[in-house]
Amino acid sequence: EVPESIEASSAEDYIAQASELALAAWRDRGVEGEVPFGDGNAPATVPVGILSLEFLIHAWDFATAIGAPVSSPAPLTAFVQELGAMIIQPDNRGEGKGFAEETTTSSDDPLVQLMAFTGRQT
Repeated sequence: EVPESIEASSAEDYIAQASELALAAWRDRGVEGEVPFGDGNAPATVPVGILSLEFLIHAWDFATAIGAPVSSPAPLTAFVQELGAMIIQPDNRGEGKGFAEETTTSSDDPLVQLMAFTGRQT
């Protein structure tokens, strides 16, 4: 059950608590079968994969916005990159869609490359 408000001492604490609620709901439900998604149904692994993308992408967004460093373990970045390649299709990109067009980067940092793939200006 989602509480009406979350008592948090900082933005980080609030996000961590809110994220844990989403993860707990998926732990309880499991990732077997299909779930309502968009105008139809999708394998439960699809929205769970999207959560992985959302958590890492928006952590980078927040850190970049405040000028803070951000890092991600290489295995996590690789895992999320694989999910991104499956989820972010060309028809999901562009104005009014879920993702911006892919940008270019000269960085060899896998996290920066992932952010460019999602359309972030790096």
